[in-house]
Amino acid sequence: MNIDKIKLDLVKLIKRKKNVTLVDIENYFNEIGFNYNGNYTICGYNENIIIWDNWNETASDIIQELLESELIDMKPTDEILYYKRKKILLLPVYKRYKPYEQWLPVEFN
Repeated sequence: MNIDKIKLDLVKLIKRKKNVTLVDIENYFNEIGFNYNGNYTICGYNENIIIWDNWNETASDIIQELLESELIDMKPTDEILYYKRKKILLLPVYKRYKPYEQWLPVEFN
């Protein structure tokens, strides 16, 4: 699997569409036959703020590298985008810091 091509395709997808979620990215991975499944959890600035989970290191690194290169932006979004795509995390939705895990839904632009 050509990781650079995957990155380029993701940037194109995110720039072409609005409100791209991690579910949309998983759908793209499935379309190209890229195995993203694993035991990695993508956290926010605190380990109790969970952005997404059950990805592998390679998939997580792809998103992290695109964010660090500033080719894509990530921002909090309404969880309804994930409900519409029929995939959510089974955690309370993040509202403010709490001493337990919360899900912070994000979108990419």
